[in-house]
Amino acid sequence: VLPFFQLYSAFGLIDTHIHFEMELPDLDFFHHHSEARAALAASEFPKKLLNAGFTTVRDLASSRNVAFELRQAIRDGRMAGPRVFSVGIA
Repeated sequence: VLPFFQLYSAFGLIDTHIHFEMELPDLDFFHHHSEARAALAASEFPKKLLNAGFTTVRDLASSRNVAFELRQAIRDGRMAGPRVFSVGIA
């Protein structure tokens, strides 16, 4: 028997304004490295979001395809992360 009065439950959170590329080390990194390197640098952000309780996020514009690649990796089960909706390339 579990004492339910000591347990908490919450629905997943939704963040409707994120930028995966803003998780890069700095803007110089963003402007001077390849798209592949940018995706690798941003690849820990989805797991951080999921661990914080966000089950759905919306990436508002990228200058490259980083958000699309992260979204596909999550869908394919290659990495942990929330459901991603991406607005596309700005």
